[in-house]
Amino acid sequence: MSHFSSQNFHRSEMKSYPIETKAKLAIAIFVVSILGFKQVWADTSINRPNVLFIAVDDLNDWVGCLGG
Repeated sequence: MSHFSSQNFHRSEMKSYPIETKAKLAIAIFVVSILGFKQVWADTSINRPNVLFIAVDDLNDWVGCLGG
């Protein structure tokens, strides 16, 4: 006889969580983790200079698929 026979196991006894509840829990965990990381990142960027690096590469016809 199986452990999950009809005498021992009833679907009505199982605890079910709707998708909305799981989604709300996932969103709550995400928000809490972001707020926690915000505090860590705020303290480490005190004396750093602002740097913006822009790289542009114009390969023109040097690309093999264009016959270069």
